[in-house]
Amino acid sequence: MKNLKNLKIMKKKSVAILSTVLAGTLAFGGMAAAQTAVTTGTVNFRTAPSTSASIMGTLPKGATIDVLASNDYWSKVTYESNGKTYTGYISNSFYDFAGNNTTTSSTSEDKTGVITSSVNFRTEPSTSSSVIGQLPKGAYVGVLIEGNSWSKVTYESNGKTYTGYISNSYYELTSAPLNDTVTNQDGKQAVILSSVNFRTSPSLDSTVIGQIPKGSTIAVLEEVDSSWSQVVYHSPTSGKQYEGYISNLYYQYSDGQASSTPIQNTSVSTDWLLKSDPIMATGLKYWGVEYRLGADYDKDGSYRFDCSSYTQKVYGENGIQLYRDSRQQATQGTYVKRSEVRPGDLAFFATQGDYVNGEPRIDHVAIIKEVKTDGTIILLHTYTEGVGVTTSTMRPNSGYWNDTFLFAKRVIK
Repeated sequence: MKNLKNLKIMKKKSVAILSTVLAGTLAFGGMAAAQTAVTTGTVNFRTAPSTSASIMGTLPKGATIDVLASNDYWSKVTYESNGKTYTGYISNSFYDFAGNNTTTSSTSEDKTGVITSSVNFRTEPSTSSSVIGQLPKGAYVGVLIEGNSWSKVTYESNGKTYTGYISNSYYELTSAPLNDTVTNQDGKQAVILSSVNFRTSPSLDSTVIGQIPKGSTIAVLEEVDSSWSQVVYHSPTSGKQYEGYISNLYYQYSDGQASSTPIQNTSVSTDWLLKSDPIMATGLKYWGVEYRLGADYDKDGSYRFDCSSYTQKVYGENGIQLYRDSRQQATQGTYVKRSEVRPGDLAFFATQGDYVNGEPRIDHVAIIKEVKTDGTIILLHTYTEGVGVTTSTMRPNSGYWNDTFLFAKRVIK
């Protein structure tokens, strides 16, 4: 990059784009096709999505780039200079898609946002301004003004409304609200027993609209099945009402009754799901991250996984330390019968059919994501290039994963 005339080379002193606390776990989602964007300010062009990564140079304000993939904080982009194309990473706060780089404004009456990851709430639209506090993931904000990189928002806490600025990378606009108040006509009243993800559809794979805090009142429109209910939630922050889906295990009707639909898998308690759900959420945020044998994501700078570095990362983010290798991980936890496995347990396989001292050689590990009543198990894992982190079905009596399955271990306590 040293011979690039249009790419400014960094001097000894450089300004970090984001705090180094953002340089940890990042999962990239690929786009169907590269999208053209324009930088909104001078930005460091790095070799990896981390503030500790090497700086190849700086892209000037107004530079045209193609965005290949992105996550909550960083984007993988290409930039042309002197007839050559370079690939690297820049902060999401420093570009806008072509044709969308003008500041727009709206009242909070029109737009409501949900925080996608904990973010600093500041007095001015600048990382050098004072931090009022932190807005937690799942919090609702009223969006007053949307800018290229920052938005002016309102946030309600302890009965008071605060106004400040947050980075655009940390919130998403929610779906259109329903009525202004929850009425008895909307459904049966219920109370949230523990903070729960509020989703767009009755599935752990669906988008999280936000979090409904413990003690909140909801209206249950329909118990969809033994696991999910369609509910209405009135946000005290936005003053508006939203419709979505939550797990039946996280609410109780105001008259003291539990969900009327019986839970088929009685072995999975609310206490267990409170431990396993965060692991599923962590695992799913890496959906599609590429596979490479021996890869160790941010530890080796590849930002790829193999099967065991993936499980190590997911459980590690939830306070459970696993060894690096699948065979080592198989020595941890306690054995669980296949008929008694739960979401969050680990499944081990011998996919190559190799034996060591007469015993099958473990060469793969997966997270058990879901257990169906017919014995079908949904696996969350990564195992081959071109697919990355994904789910697979292990059927009770046939199929590849059934035939190569060895045993399950429980590491959640």
